Amino acid sequence: MKSLPDASREAATLYYINGYSQKDISTFTNRPLGTIKRRLHDARKQLRKELVTMVETELKSSRPEREFTDRVLRKISQVRVYARDQTVQDVLLTDSQERSFVICIGTFEGDAIAPWLSGKAPSKPTDLHSALIATLGRFGRQIEGVVVGELKKSTFYATIKIRSGKAITEIDSRPSDAINFAVRAGASILVDKDVAEQCLIRRKDGKPAAPRTARQRVKLGRWPAPFTTLSEVLRALQKDPENATARSNLHRATSKFLPNPPRIAGDSRKMEQLKSWVERAKGTKLEGVAIGLLGAVYAHWRGPRSPQALDCLEAAHRLLPADNRIAWDLATSYSFAGRSTDAIRTLEEIDPKFLQPHRHHSNFRKLWAHPRYSRILGRPPRDPQGTFLCAQFGFPVLVGKPKGKPSRKRTAGKPAKLSIQLPRTSTARIRGLARAFPSHELLPVTSLAKPRPQEGANVVTFLEVNKNHAAAMPLRKMEPHFIDYALRPAAFWRPLTHTTVSNILRAADIKLEALALLERTRSGIDAAFVVSADGEQAVIPVDAVPGIAVAVVSKSPILITETLAEKLYVRGKSGRPLTLRGAMRKLGK
Repeated sequence: MKSLPDASREAATLYYINGYSQKDISTFTNRPLGTIKRRLHDARKQLRKELVTMVETELKSSRPEREFTDRVLRKISQVRVYARDQTVQDVLLTDSQERSFVICIGTFEGDAIAPWLSGKAPSKPTDLHSALIATLGRFGRQIEGVVVGELKKSTFYATIKIRSGKAITEIDSRPSDAINFAVRAGASILVDKDVAEQCLIRRKDGKPAAPRTARQRVKLGRWPAPFTTLSEVLRALQKDPENATARSNLHRATSKFLPNPPRIAGDSRKMEQLKSWVERAKGTKLEGVAIGLLGAVYAHWRGPRSPQALDCLEAAHRLLPADNRIAWDLATSYSFAGRSTDAIRTLEEIDPKFLQPHRHHSNFRKLWAHPRYSRILGRPPRDPQGTFLCAQFGFPVLVGKPKGKPSRKRTAGKPAKLSIQLPRTSTARIRGLARAFPSHELLPVTSLAKPRPQEGANVVTFLEVNKNHAAAMPLRKMEPHFIDYALRPAAFWRPLTHTTVSNILRAADIKLEALALLERTRSGIDAAFVVSADGEQAVIPVDAVPGIAVAVVSKSPILITETLAEKLYVRGKSGRPLTLRGAMRKLGK
């Protein structure tokens, strides 16, 4: 206000501070109403300039220092993939300061990224990740970068940043998909500091391991770095009860299926050493944690239903009622012991945000028929995993495959659907889409059936063509999972690859017009996305089955060429194509 001329300052003070109207100010100052309005306008203009300058100065003075980004996010400079077993691979990420982090991904995702890291990528890739990158590039969109930004109870989450013009949209993803996209697009990979600290490969003194050492440990499956003795594990827990490396090694030391010293199970001296450590922790802040970990050891060694596991976990839960991990393990023991009421009561005390990511494990398969189970954990999983999750260790532990089928209440009503209906496509629209494939005549696929095993190891999925003809499409390796997962996307708490692709296309304002199944080759079935944006249309080659999964999730039409349909039709004795139900009856035994 002090910088304003006297006349403007007087008008602004009376109007903005004292609350007088412009007409009243005109009367008080004996000036025309127009003059008062001009003075207020000039005052606002001058004050606005001063306010902007003041805000800029304040922001510059509090600007984050140069190291701010490095403290919050670790920029990855190198990515390597190592096979651990038939189902899991380890991704080793190394940043510019030669710190190494490791996360686990599935073998399918690891195999998909490996050729791009070794420089042996195909010249014309048609996998789902490459098809998305090609689609974005065709319309001037791009992946700006990915961030592995959260770790919840051994489950990683990532964010993909999509640039479309000046707008940037963030899409949730699995890290395996995010890294695959980033490697193909040449985008930056960042790791959140908190995640980096938890999955950092360290030496025994706690400092980051050198890249060469980290590579050797990951190759040999020795990460986190194993402690030499049980005493080292216990000392690390004494110093920091949340030490993920120490908890991991305690888990490995007690598991029957991970032979890695120091073994506790069956070794009375080490077991006495562990119990002595728990006794020394009584009366201290560590008491509840120590008793809970002892209960977890008993659950691994003698089984979740053992009296020792139950006694320790109950005592730990009384001391730390707000610890979700202890409560989870206690509920698991109650479930295995057949104490369903106690298990349900304990589950109801756990934070729902903690329950959601872990609800598909088989800890509570004996509770699946309980009327309150679905309200707490949702519908029981269709395929029991044969594992139970020990939350205090953060690792799934292999147990026997559940015998028989889970007992569920069956409700009278319609039988389970054998197929799903796909979006209807008008003849005019099919003709319009056929212009992209001038040498083919396209037919609409009206229904898609769930994958069905045939004789031997063959698996097929049925396509209903033109509402009355059934085509049997052979599936290989992971392809049945793409179809199955696409038909029940709500069963997963993180978006799978096909859902992520659909979300990215939507965020980039690219419309998936249709998926076209073109012809059968030695390597499989050739297919292509028909996509459009900004008034243009493009055809992007893609693997057929993953493309079907994306089309189902995106609710886009699926078309098939007449030539391919003739080769895939399931025919009766007369040689005519059977209907969908008839084909299922013939081949789906």
